[in-house]
Amino acid sequence: MEGRGHDLYAELRGLERRARARRAALGLPWSRREAQKELARRNVQLDGRRISDWLPEDPLDASAPRLAGEAKVWALVQLWAKWAEEAPPPRRFIAGLIEAAQPVRHVAAPATAALPAHLMSLFEEQAERGEVWPYAIHSGTGARRSLSAVYIRQALTPRGRSGSREEAASTVEEFLSSSDARHLFIEAGPGSGKSTMMARLAGHLSRRLLDGGAGAGTGTGQNGQLPLWATAAQLASDADGVDQALTKMLFRGAQPPEDQNRRFTAMLEEIETGLPPGHTWLLLVDGLDEVPTQQERARLARHLATLATSQAGSSGRMRIVLTCRPLHRVERAYFTDAGFQHCRVAPFDRAQLEEFALRWFGEDEPGRAQAARYLHQVDEARLEEVTAVPLLAAVAAAVFEAWPEKGLPHNHHALLEQYRAYLTGAKAHQREGLFRQLVTNAGHDQEALRAVEFLRNHLEELLRHAAIEAVTQASPDLRASALDWLSGRVGARARTVIPGWGEQVASLMTTSGLIVDSEGSLAFLHASFAEHLAAEAAALSLPSRFDGASRQWQDFTHDAARLGGPKARPARAALLHYAHRHPRDALEILDWLQRGRSEEHHFLAGFLLAKGSPHTADHLDTYLAKLPDLSAPSWQLTQHMSDPRVTRALRSYAETSPEEQVRQSALEALAVHDPAAARMIADRRQPTAAYDGPERVDRWDAEPSTVEDSWLVASAPVIQALLDTLGDDTRHDLGEYDHLVCMLICSGPDALDSLIPRSMLVQALQRDLPSWAEHAEDHLLHIMNSTAHTPEARIDAAEFLLEFGGDHQPRIAAVLGFLASDPELSIDNRWAAAEALAELGAPHRAQARQFVHQMATDPTTPAYQRYELTAYLAGTEAPTPRLDASGSGPLPGR
Repeated sequence: MEGRGHDLYAELRGLERRARARRAALGLPWSRREAQKELARRNVQLDGRRISDWLPEDPLDASAPRLAGEAKVWALVQLWAKWAEEAPPPRRFIAGLIEAAQPVRHVAAPATAALPAHLMSLFEEQAERGEVWPYAIHSGTGARRSLSAVYIRQALTPRGRSGSREEAASTVEEFLSSSDARHLFIEAGPGSGKSTMMARLAGHLSRRLLDGGAGAGTGTGQNGQLPLWATAAQLASDADGVDQALTKMLFRGAQPPEDQNRRFTAMLEEIETGLPPGHTWLLLVDGLDEVPTQQERARLARHLATLATSQAGSSGRMRIVLTCRPLHRVERAYFTDAGFQHCRVAPFDRAQLEEFALRWFGEDEPGRAQAARYLHQVDEARLEEVTAVPLLAAVAAAVFEAWPEKGLPHNHHALLEQYRAYLTGAKAHQREGLFRQLVTNAGHDQEALRAVEFLRNHLEELLRHAAIEAVTQASPDLRASALDWLSGRVGARARTVIPGWGEQVASLMTTSGLIVDSEGSLAFLHASFAEHLAAEAAALSLPSRFDGASRQWQDFTHDAARLGGPKARPARAALLHYAHRHPRDALEILDWLQRGRSEEHHFLAGFLLAKGSPHTADHLDTYLAKLPDLSAPSWQLTQHMSDPRVTRALRSYAETSPEEQVRQSALEALAVHDPAAARMIADRRQPTAAYDGPERVDRWDAEPSTVEDSWLVASAPVIQALLDTLGDDTRHDLGEYDHLVCMLICSGPDALDSLIPRSMLVQALQRDLPSWAEHAEDHLLHIMNSTAHTPEARIDAAEFLLEFGGDHQPRIAAVLGFLASDPELSIDNRWAAAEALAELGAPHRAQARQFVHQMATDPTTPAYQRYELTAYLAGTEAPTPRLDASGSGPLPGR
């Protein structure tokens, strides 16, 4: 920092010296890491490395804190002032120093006049769409405002390749303004704010460009951000392919270059005139999960990964931001392997919910009083967990305004049902008017009148049919599907006799409030509402009474108890609907599940308890008592249980359990309910370790995080568990999951070793599914032999290939020998290859030791690795390398 920026450096550095001196005089510990730990206890997450970036030894090397980080700087100033036993300087003074320290950004001349006309049109449309709610919340004060007036910025939490958190959370704008030019892959559950974030990002950047800001304010240096906003479904459904879909968007309303078949990145080169110097195209792709089939998602994922690694993508000329509901890691690997930064959207915290309430109801009276009453009702109903999901916070606000004196319901299922009842009542007059018009149009035709009456009596059933179509079909035409459903029940006469029959049916469907007419086609206002109605339809198809001895109920609960696969989540949602509709049977279901011996039964019981299903105190006590015998998914469900007994039980397990794994699981769950208690216990157990806080799982659906990371239930037969988890009961025909299985098999220890011993899986495949075994064997051979794959992948493929037997050993030995002797590879990779070579048996152990000896005596090998290699050769307990997921080095603790 230079000039005025040096003032901030001098102020902070001086305060730090005084704090250090005073702590040393009192004999108290002092370090930047100690400051990080103390701030974490105050719920301020500030990495010690960031402090070092602000305050290096040489002030010329200092980087200024971002304006968005002012609150963290102020928290640090307060802490150091307390340690120094002096009053902190005024906050305004510190904020002024931070603002003065910001680097000067050279903004290009206003670009509006020079922008090509078709880009002006594109940005105008995006700016307008960016003010529209991506889902319709009917009625309510906030719903009548523009999106920017109510929108609350949410943080993104970066993830490592293994899924672990890497650093403190930042907003999407902060990610895009950083010097790290990586692409972003953002995951979050339904209703968590992904689409809203993309709408505001595209709208804000487009508006800035139209107003004359060359970089939309988020570029690094002179790099302007030019947004191109699309849905994944748009790109995947274009008959001409993804490149052409993007080109059409780019040149909408204009004549594209003559050679339209070139790749999209080549088309970008045609647009240079009038653009800011050093500009960056920002490709925003929303909702990969809304691409209905796995094959289409994989095709689009491959194309986006290719764009990311193209010259434009790798040079920073184009960046991609992609959103999706949580994927399985095999699908996610398309993006992580292409260098995407994997992030999760953080849910609302209390401060954000309070800010949302003020923006929704208004900061002036009576809005401020309404916001306070809304927050009070959230607390009374224990809906903190539910309203942490932005969509449900908005739904709760609309319900509160409809019935301000009634009080909010106590779980998200009941909240959706109350919102649905509100919508039905609000549109009753419109609905009756449409039915009167249909009766008039039917005249005296008795068959047509019977069709109208049937529609009146079965409109809810029609909506459930539409919901099933929406969640199960690729790009469904809900209008045509509804008319076909009606024709199958009342005949086709109404279509021919009643004028405007199709339009009237579509209008009646929109009076539900859950379906909207968008540009002539019907769609659910949010996928979550379609899933809610589809689950209701499935619940209504179940027997009216629960019978645990019934094969139908046993099969259904078996599906619901699975940890993964396409049948599991819908079956759990349907069971929850059934439980709320049949409270007495819900108690019997919990009794039956908790008498079961398998963990799956207890997991499903925990799911129902976490989701607010009717239950007794004994049911909760039984679940809590069983927890020490259960695995991570069942522990994670306790994060969504608001009963005080849960907190007490978790604290007891965290403090007194003799088993380390139980104590750790309890501590992680307790951190959600009582962060201060969890931090105190963690510090008492390991005083020198910084506690990072809880790892929250999906707040919308109370689904365990291991649904995406653990596919198998250990107690089930291996191969059947694999097939069941993938959602297939035939054992032979998995359809679209075929290649996913092969990818899982070939993806190494990260994906399988903790779940199934490789030898057992290979034996089961060879016995039951020989075609899969052959396919996997060929794929592993390709990986092992291909220099295009990383050394880690080649070594892992070689080790896995041994399980298949056959005559592969000579080729495996040759590849491993080549890798172990390649001086261009890292020592970690070469050592791992030598270790794998030694596992081939006596003839190869001497050769492997020779390779290790060469590495140990090579003067270019780092000293600490020479020691480890020499100790290994001597037979002592030196660390043996096991490469981490990125291949960057040995795993910690080995």
